Amino acid sequence: MDRHFSYGRDIESLDVALVDDAIGVVRIMRSILSGLGVARVRTFAEPKLALQCLLGEPPDLLVTNTRLSRSSGCRLVRMIRHQSLTPLCFVPAVIVSGHARRRTVEEAFLSGAHQFLVLPLSPKAFGHRVEWLLRDDRKLLLEGERYVIEGVDEIVAASRGVPGRPRGLGDDTAGAPVPEAPALPMDIFSADPGGAKPVWEI
Repeated sequence: MDRHFSYGRDIESLDVALVDDAIGVVRIMRSILSGLGVARVRTFAEPKLALQCLLGEPPDLLVTNTRLSRSSGCRLVRMIRHQSLTPLCFVPAVIVSGHARRRTVEEAFLSGAHQFLVLPLSPKAFGHRVEWLLRDDRKLLLEGERYVIEGVDEIVAASRGVPGRPRGLGDDTAGAPVPEAPALPMDIFSADPGGAKPVWEI
């Protein structure tokens, strides 16, 4: 397998795992997923419990938050990308966050996320991004013991002005643009009472 687990699937057939300990976010995301007609939604408040359950029954899509009380969504996604967790390592992941800071976005993508979405979300925006994800044919490449998404390192590095060589997340990146996929439509925005925020992805 070199593409993510749910490539080519229909949204209505998905088994989605939602990992978040914020009750309000969980309710909103469950409502959105239900409205999209997904087949099944499993929710987990703790990453450790989620990992144990998902190893035995991998979902078709993982949705998690950058901020979890005992961990982070980025750490969880990084963990599932380890080759020893096959087939869980091939599950596509969406990371959501209330913040679109450059460091947060980069950490999400470098951890192995396929999409990064900014809260609050509109059902339409989320639906568009999931549909895009199901057609995302980028390969998952084994680097060392972890799978990485084809092209992500290079795009992040180039956006920092260092083509072909991503810098550490601790490096100074102020002022540089957030990486985006050049071929993706950018007319989908999250719902934000203070003005539309872009839905970033690589």
